[in-house]
Amino acid sequence: MAARFQTSVREVQRKLHNLRCQYTGELRKARTKKSGKDTADTYRSQWPYKENMKFLEGSISLRSSVGNELPPPLQEPEEQVENSQEEDQLMARANEIFDSPRNDLQKFGDFVAAELRALRNPLLMRQAKRSIMRILLDTSAADDDPSTP
Repeated sequence: MAARFQTSVREVQRKLHNLRCQYTGELRKARTKKSGKDTADTYRSQWPYKENMKFLEGSISLRSSVGNELPPPLQEPEEQVENSQEEDQLMARANEIFDSPRNDLQKFGDFVAAELRALRNPLLMRQAKRSIMRILLDTSAADDDPSTP
């Protein structure tokens, strides 16, 4: 990966570590419920890469306590140990996600998501999401109906 991004192995390791930390932080925020808040008021991540990082879910376990633990020291290239098969699979999946071409539907989906995130009123956001879902369900039902031209 380092050669592909024209950077050092150490820099790639640092960036991957930061992505993993950000993702676990987002999961941790979603898991904790603010005291006195309704269950409907759960945390909604605004981080645009959260969905893309879901491939990590099976490989992370969230600890019950949060500390200021430092990551293990990064190894110099000559000290690196061979990656395990699981790490290789995770890296292959990450490459797939980052390399996949974005089609018009993905771009439109990102636009819709950005517009929804920009809404300040949570009630209006829910109404907009429900309207979009209704349109998609109605359109899907019409598409499934053989009598529809």
